[in-house]
Amino acid sequence: MKRKRLILIGIAVVMLASVGVFVVKGRGTKEEGSGPRLEMVKSGPLRVKIRETGRLEPLISVNVKSNVEGEISRIHVREGDSVTVGDTLIELDDERIAEELKQAEANLGGSQAQVQQASRNVDLTQLRQDALLASATDSVAMAQAGLDASRRTTVQQVTSAELEIANTETAVEQDLIALSQARIALTQSEISLSRARSRRDSTSVSLTNAAAELRRMQELHGKDFVSASALETAQAAHANAKTAHEQAENDVAAQLESEKSQKEAILSREAATENRRNVLAFHQKNLDEIKASREAIEQQGELQLQTAGTELARVQNSVDAEKQNSQSSLAVANANFVRAESTSRNAQERLDWTKILAPMTGTIIQLVVEEGEIVQSGRSAFSQGPAIMTIADLSQMVIKTFINEVDIPKIVVDQRVEIHSDAYEDTVFNGRVKEISPQAIPIDNVTKFEVEIEVLGSPPELRPGMNVDVDVIVADETAVAVLPIETLIEKQKLTVSAAVPAESLGQLSKNQKVSVESRSGKKYPGRIMSLSGAEKFPVVIFIDEGAPKGLRVGEQTLHIVPEGGVGGDGEQPEDGDEAKPGKIEDVRVEVESERKQLVLLQDAASDAEPEKKGFLARIPFVGGKKNEKKGGGGVETQIKVGLRNDTAFQVVTGLNVGDEVLIPDLSRLVSN
Repeated sequence: MKRKRLILIGIAVVMLASVGVFVVKGRGTKEEGSGPRLEMVKSGPLRVKIRETGRLEPLISVNVKSNVEGEISRIHVREGDSVTVGDTLIELDDERIAEELKQAEANLGGSQAQVQQASRNVDLTQLRQDALLASATDSVAMAQAGLDASRRTTVQQVTSAELEIANTETAVEQDLIALSQARIALTQSEISLSRARSRRDSTSVSLTNAAAELRRMQELHGKDFVSASALETAQAAHANAKTAHEQAENDVAAQLESEKSQKEAILSREAATENRRNVLAFHQKNLDEIKASREAIEQQGELQLQTAGTELARVQNSVDAEKQNSQSSLAVANANFVRAESTSRNAQERLDWTKILAPMTGTIIQLVVEEGEIVQSGRSAFSQGPAIMTIADLSQMVIKTFINEVDIPKIVVDQRVEIHSDAYEDTVFNGRVKEISPQAIPIDNVTKFEVEIEVLGSPPELRPGMNVDVDVIVADETAVAVLPIETLIEKQKLTVSAAVPAESLGQLSKNQKVSVESRSGKKYPGRIMSLSGAEKFPVVIFIDEGAPKGLRVGEQTLHIVPEGGVGGDGEQPEDGDEAKPGKIEDVRVEVESERKQLVLLQDAASDAEPEKKGFLARIPFVGGKKNEKKGGGGVETQIKVGLRNDTAFQVVTGLNVGDEVLIPDLSRLVSN
């Protein structure tokens, strides 16, 4: 496809060279009536497409390899056959792999028996060690219980002895109190005895006195010196004194008995107190002996408990070690079983792999082996065997092409694609952009991106490996303002955007020739392109290409001199002449150097370009219709270009449908 394109380009170049030679020879003399050629802005269709070449291939294809090595015993398919997933494609000789499977199954049975034996050993070890552990635990519990019981017994004995001591001490204190009370009572009895004796002595005196008074009264009564009543009174006084004396005698006797009794009670209390003190000393000695015995018993119990604990720890360590040994044996047996099971499963899998099955539904597009050939395994990490066949799904075809990075921003997923094949020149196949690679690829020092195009419907005519041309339809407009591509001029332009005062705008008009003058007086001729530019700088001036160099880019202050205006080239107004525009001074401008999109509009004859000389003067204007007006080199006008292809472009702004533009001559194109 690329070679054909190069041939066509070569033919076109030869034809153009022939036409050029003919024209040069036919125009040896200058034609006076020749003029520039024109093209009109028309409303029409415009299609923009990106053409590249690509290769057809199935969207899904699988290289089938053998999972095991072996000799091919039978091939069930041929190239071009349709297969369904799971169909048998090739059979390998399976005798050796079947023997491997038998050995693996025998090893698996032995490993399983080892696992069962190790499991029984684990159970027996568990029971035996559990019994030892239970016995040691019981010994510890018994030692602890004996220690606790001895402690409780000694505690009770100590408590009982201490209680006896406390009771005895209380009794001793009570005896001492009673002894003290008896001594107090003895003292009181002695005092009472002394009082009784004093009363007895007093009553004895009173009785003696009463008896003397009675005798005297009797003598007096016998002599009738006193009355009978006085005698009776003396008798009564004598009787009372006698009674009082007898009572006092009795009191003395009673007090003597009481004193004797109190002395006996004191002796008894003293004896009892001494006895209590002896009992208290006995209890205290008994308590000391009980405490000493308690310490010995507790030490013996703690020693027994410690011995039982040591035995329990030893049994526990032994139990854990024995259990771990049995568990390790079981783990080893299980590992051997898993290994044997995996080996058996792998052997079975390798035996199954001796039948190579179709991994997908599709068509055999390549078969590279014959019966009797030895194939290598495709699963080896060191030397993988080659593919023995390729299966593809021909119902989903794609084209992989590479598009220049300049055009890739125009490509989006689901864009329509037209597909052309040399084998079917009159047929256009449809497709769509399926995927755009995010990673660029350098191809022949050109950065490109891989684009995958889906062939819609996947026609059977298009087969894997065919080379095709693809046209990605970037845009397809039906009615836009269109001009031929040869009318477009793109070049770097020096632009002056000026903030002309409103009162001076009346001096200016579009396409008017002006000069931009620096403060030093240097002039840069140009032409006004627009009076409605940016808000800040509405007047836009294009500086002529032949203008002097040195105009600085950026914001600055310059003068604007309209062509023929006062102040231009020192010209002064004359009487009777019409008023001429004057220089507009100190205008704030912004100077820029940008690439512009331009076309040529017709200009008056006075604005004609200088006559061309030499070879360029003999080259006619290209295409379009002749303009019969003489002269006029055209005025460059800025436009905005939208869509474009190899032959035409869309005019967005700057021109209207029906406007005519000049086709640049060869000299202008060469200068650009």
